[in-house]
Amino acid sequence: MSQLTIYKASAGSGKTFKLTEEYLQLVFKYPENYRRILAVTFTNKATAEMKNRILSELNKLAKGVGSAYLPGLKNEFKLSETEIKYKAGQILSLLLHDFSKFSVSTIDKFFQKIIRSFTREIGIQPGYSIELNQNEILSRVVDELLLNLDENSDLRKWLSDLASESIEQGNKWDFKDDILKLAKEIFKESYKAFDQELMNKMSDKEFLKNYLKELQEIKAKFENSLMLIAEKAMKSIQHAGLNIEDFKWGKSSVPNYFNKILNKDYELKPRTLNGAENYDEWYTNKSPKKDEIENLLNNGLFDLLVEAVTYHQKHFVHYNSSVETLKFIHSLGILTDISAKLREYCEEQNLFLISDAAKLLQIIIDNNDSPFIYEKTGGIYKHFMIDEFQDTSKTQWHNFKPLIGNSLAMGSKNLLVGDIKQSIYRWRNGDWKILSDEVENDFAQFNPTTESLNTNWRSKKNIIDYNNSVFSYSAKILQEQYNQEFAEGEKDINTFENKITEAYSDVFQKVPEQAAKDGGSIHHVFINDKEWKDEVKIRLPKIIEDLQEKGFQLNDIAILVRSGKEGQDIANTLIEYKNQSDSKYKFDFISNDSLFLANSSLVKFLVSILEFMMNPEDDINLSFLAYEYSSYLKAEEISNADLHELLRNHSNEEKGQWLEKIFPKEFIDSVDQIKQLPVYECIDRIVRLLGLNTIKAELPYLKAFLDLVLAFSKKSASDIHAFVNWWNEEGHKKTLSVSENQDAIRILTIHSSKGLEFKNVIIPFCNWNIDHKSNQTNILWCKTSTEPFNKLDLIPVKYSKNLANTVFQADYLEEKLHAYVDNLNLLYVAFTRAVENLFCFSEFNEKAKKISNVGNLLYFMYENHKNFPTGNAQVDLSEGWNNQKLTFIKGELKQAKGRKEDMPDEFELNGFESFDIKNKLRLKLHDNSFFTGQESTPFEKVNHGKVMHEVFENIKTEKDISRAIDKLIFEGKISPNDKMRIKQKIENIFKNEQVKNWFSNEWEVRAEAEIILTNGKTARPDRVISTNEKTIVIDYKFGEPAGRTGRQEEEKHHKQVKSYMEMLSKMENKTVEGFLWYVDLDIIKAVSDEP
Repeated sequence: MSQLTIYKASAGSGKTFKLTEEYLQLVFKYPENYRRILAVTFTNKATAEMKNRILSELNKLAKGVGSAYLPGLKNEFKLSETEIKYKAGQILSLLLHDFSKFSVSTIDKFFQKIIRSFTREIGIQPGYSIELNQNEILSRVVDELLLNLDENSDLRKWLSDLASESIEQGNKWDFKDDILKLAKEIFKESYKAFDQELMNKMSDKEFLKNYLKELQEIKAKFENSLMLIAEKAMKSIQHAGLNIEDFKWGKSSVPNYFNKILNKDYELKPRTLNGAENYDEWYTNKSPKKDEIENLLNNGLFDLLVEAVTYHQKHFVHYNSSVETLKFIHSLGILTDISAKLREYCEEQNLFLISDAAKLLQIIIDNNDSPFIYEKTGGIYKHFMIDEFQDTSKTQWHNFKPLIGNSLAMGSKNLLVGDIKQSIYRWRNGDWKILSDEVENDFAQFNPTTESLNTNWRSKKNIIDYNNSVFSYSAKILQEQYNQEFAEGEKDINTFENKITEAYSDVFQKVPEQAAKDGGSIHHVFINDKEWKDEVKIRLPKIIEDLQEKGFQLNDIAILVRSGKEGQDIANTLIEYKNQSDSKYKFDFISNDSLFLANSSLVKFLVSILEFMMNPEDDINLSFLAYEYSSYLKAEEISNADLHELLRNHSNEEKGQWLEKIFPKEFIDSVDQIKQLPVYECIDRIVRLLGLNTIKAELPYLKAFLDLVLAFSKKSASDIHAFVNWWNEEGHKKTLSVSENQDAIRILTIHSSKGLEFKNVIIPFCNWNIDHKSNQTNILWCKTSTEPFNKLDLIPVKYSKNLANTVFQADYLEEKLHAYVDNLNLLYVAFTRAVENLFCFSEFNEKAKKISNVGNLLYFMYENHKNFPTGNAQVDLSEGWNNQKLTFIKGELKQAKGRKEDMPDEFELNGFESFDIKNKLRLKLHDNSFFTGQESTPFEKVNHGKVMHEVFENIKTEKDISRAIDKLIFEGKISPNDKMRIKQKIENIFKNEQVKNWFSNEWEVRAEAEIILTNGKTARPDRVISTNEKTIVIDYKFGEPAGRTGRQEEEKHHKQVKSYMEMLSKMENKTVEGFLWYVDLDIIKAVSDEP
């Protein structure tokens, strides 16, 4: 039996069950195996779920409360239930007491563990920080590049080209945003593979100059050659007294191709090609100028067309390749500069980008013995389990291959689980072709076993049957369209001609033989209206009401969207409907993808206030603040006339008076003070002064926003400018995180829904594109062996149909294939989330000539599925399809069954407390007046005594007075305003000759030095000075003893000094003298050592 099993697990087929079963079998065989198993998945959530599943099942087995894994374990190991129970308890105990060796990890965490073991070898500082927010780092790097643009003329030229291209395409003008979008390309594995080589070549000015020159020569030669032919042809037509309209087809006649050449349009159409074959396309028999045209053709015009067509067919691919390369060569220049600057920045800041982990590990592995590399991590793994294998990247697989190969060579069991149909993370470098093509070839010598988990345990029968049919047919339809786009013999596309159907070859799923699986419904509606999305938003609340009427809870409903923007649109629809209707039904929802903080009125208001503090002269922003505060917070309408008045030129004094009419005076008076505060305290103060913490509906957004501000302050400069810049670039993308464990509709992107299931799924906008949008810039990184293009290791070109006639055709075809599979996979993931009922809406476009989006695809499938027979028995979709009403309906919406899920108690957030920071936090200072700017009563007895003791502690000689006072100022124990007063007081004290002598250079000084007594206690005289013959102990006292209490205190002080003298006498054979010094009174009292 093979030790490598590859499970192809379709949606709902029990993948997690199988992984857990395999893990349990390994640890039941040898309980210590848990130390030797590495289970890898791709998200922290999946990791936690897998760990919990394993521990939960072990706990069930150990308690004997029933587990679905019990029969399999009994059969595999021939054990009784009692023996299983005992062994499960042992394994659970081992796991819990050695939890750090329970290795279920994300792939990134595992790679980081290895890299941390090699920081010295690869030159990374041991204390490096892992940076997850790559976009933020990119933004800083781009800022630095732009600041130094004058020093880099090449980069300036490349950026100018980028700007020109953006303007030509009519894109929204945001220069830095364009650069940042482009810069994200450096995180792609296709770029990383040649990063260093590209930087070396792009920094070689001579190489770059010659490379560009060659491409420009190819381009110029092609254009000039055809132009000469075209000019000659047009002259011959004119000399014959003819014009283009005289020929067959008029303005679209064959010789019009020469005109097109002169306008740099070189496309060869069938009419032109036919015209180069015979005269039939040039004139008709009834043409009045037939003879002149025929004569002209015989005298060379026909030969000129043949020459032009022949030259085009021979050289156009190279010409077009040079055009496409030159279009985007500036991108490569920009990227190599950004990449170099990014490396420099990360080294300076001691940062490690999470995206670099796999590539760096690949370098380590390539230069070392792989098993040794992994042993150094402290865990030698024998068994490997990789989940979601279809999302593995090429570099990640390169790093794992030696591990699995070594394990298989030792006869250890390994398994990989994945499903090509659920590969939707290619933008994270995931590559489903590793699962479809490579893995079996990589380990062919070990005869890997491939098993298909083909029973759907999730959905109802009608849902399963529908999806079996839809995706069997859709894969064939898309494959046929893909193949038809390229004429047979034009280029060899055998590599791709069956890829889509092969990816969906295992789509057919069985229905478990359970009565409970019967039922389920599908409702697909096509809307024939340009404003079809508005119609969907009208119908959506009715579906939600119908589901509640049937007994479904809100958390049984999921609305799946393609993007966060669509999710926000749906969220707004539900909020608006809830507020405007008197429906008895609930419409509460949660969405971590759609609830953007930037859409909150309160958050927008707060950010605008920060911008006002930065730029009070921005009258438009000021008008926005006035309008929002009056109408939204004070519920008072502000007239347009007042707003226009604000926009007029006013003096600062007039503007201030106007603002005082709207905002509280306390806020206006505090603006200058508030903007000096750290950004968190600044916003907190604004919230309190304007009463923003009383708006119930906005409290969750307010709390989330303040949390975001606090997180920003911890790792970045805590000032308003830095925060506003960060907010405009990154912060506005943040969403409100909410608990999933509540009775509310889930609004999710399809990507976020992967791995989840819902009783009812609604897809309101089932209409996303099959291919990339033509108006978006999608960069392809191409490698070619064709001269001279191959002189660059990697060439960036923009994805478009123009690439079909270039040396990059294979890359173009592969990317097109990926786009088709990606978007079909999105549809598969969306449809397979449904357990009982599936609702979706698409646009009907009767003018559509080809399948361009999934709506077109599904409509075409309903209409024509019988023309695409599949191998498996499919349900007849014709029974549910009504092409008059444009609806597909299968099954009916039935009453919800089963016990309702208990939800945790909810509470309403009624307020958000905000306190003055002074009342929330106090710094413990020796001088409480230090930061107030107002001095307390000077030299209060206790505080004064402490301060003066510390000053004298730091004075060895008279020269140390200023330094001792400065030290206390620096520590915040006294105010700088007190320095001169204290210094003058001490200098006056030092006029006493006896004091002056005590602080002279003739003494060895020990200030506040501890004396350890025989009983372990310590004594600490204020000042002990000594010479070879004599020791003097001095105890400072501040204030004055008065009355009976004073006399008692003085006696106590005498005894204290006397005890010091006795200690020192026993320690040193010297004369010991003692003094009590009442500093403020300038009184010195000698202490006698007599009893």
